[in-house]
Amino acid sequence: MKRVFLIILILVLCAMPILFAACSNVSQRSLLSTSYVCSDDGYELFTYEVKKEGAVVGTMTMKFEPVKGRSVELPSAEDGNKKFTLENTTLLSTDVTMTNGDTITSRVLHRSDCTPIYSYKETKIGGVTKVMQVTYESKYLYADRYVDGEKTSHRHKSANCYDNESLYAIVRASAIGESSYSLSYTCLNPLTLNADGMTVSRSGATVEKEIPVLVPSEYELPEGQEKYTTTCYPFTISTDNKYASSYTMYVTAKSQTIENDKINVKNVKKVIASIVEGEYVYDLVNIEIK
Repeated sequence: MKRVFLIILILVLCAMPILFAACSNVSQRSLLSTSYVCSDDGYELFTYEVKKEGAVVGTMTMKFEPVKGRSVELPSAEDGNKKFTLENTTLLSTDVTMTNGDTITSRVLHRSDCTPIYSYKETKIGGVTKVMQVTYESKYLYADRYVDGEKTSHRHKSANCYDNESLYAIVRASAIGESSYSLSYTCLNPLTLNADGMTVSRSGATVEKEIPVLVPSEYELPEGQEKYTTTCYPFTISTDNKYASSYTMYVTAKSQTIENDKINVKNVKKVIASIVEGEYVYDLVNIEIK
């Protein structure tokens, strides 16, 4: 698959060697840490099927891990693993595995207000491996890109900058029920040094989506049925970058309830139920809470 546009991950690492750091004037965001339902040393894990023309062509997982004072090690292109010990942060891990062997790995460590600290992304597409990592400091971010062993570096002002994968956390943390909801970003392209616009906005009326596995307490599923319909807010994500296309993301309007081995019922807020980008659809198939 020479040019697979896999949502935000491929906006960062695709067939073109481009890195984006998103700058936002987000004003509606509340702290996502207040809505996590996992334990302090646990996680929320969302699994999606990647489909093309109705056929499953891959899997994507999205994992939120609150990090409260414990150490985490994240990959680094040159220095081995980087170790971080910080209070009130979240590790967002996103992994895509395609049936043709292509893979995408993303790790983003961000604070409770979603501002990033460090990010690492690696793609293996069509036999070509590309790595990009960004370290965010008080005044500047330092971005390194590695393609076929060649390193390109760039420094940019870090004020109000967000890693693109953090968009998942930002949307889940925001007041998405407002019909006027909108986020505006500027995406830095270190190849051209141009600032490409990116916008996330509510796009019309709510829609009904089928979600498997989740069982809301106020609704009894018919015997043998594993799916139910829930109301979702649609969001359009668009960018000025000519190498990336716009896509739609659907987020549940109501908290979803789920059972696990240790916790009887957990209400999971603002679940990303589905993402539609070009020919590809990412449908939620499972949620695991620890």
